[in-house]
Amino acid sequence: MALLKSKTRKPRLQQENPPVDTSLWDDEAKQDFAKSWRNEELKKTDWICAIPDHGLHASYMAYRTLLRDWPTTSDFPDTKPTL
Repeated sequence: MALLKSKTRKPRLQQENPPVDTSLWDDEAKQDFAKSWRNEELKKTDWICAIPDHGLHASYMAYRTLLRDWPTTSDFPDTKPTL
C-alpha cells in the first residue's frame, strides 16, 4: 500500500495492484494489457506537461515519449519503459 498525501484532504492509503502473471496469455492479450498499462501511465503523468519549470520536467517528457513509442519497439510488451 502507498500513502497518498494531499494538501486539501487527509492522507489516505492506496492499494497497489499486484503483478499480473501473463505467462499463459496469447500475444494479443499481452499487448492489450500492456497498452492499457501504458495509457494509465500517460494519464498519471499528464500533470507535468503544464509545468515546464518543474525540476523533473525533461525526465517526465522523455518517459512519456518512451511510453508513446513503446508499442513500435521490438521488445514490446516484454520490457516496460521506466522513469
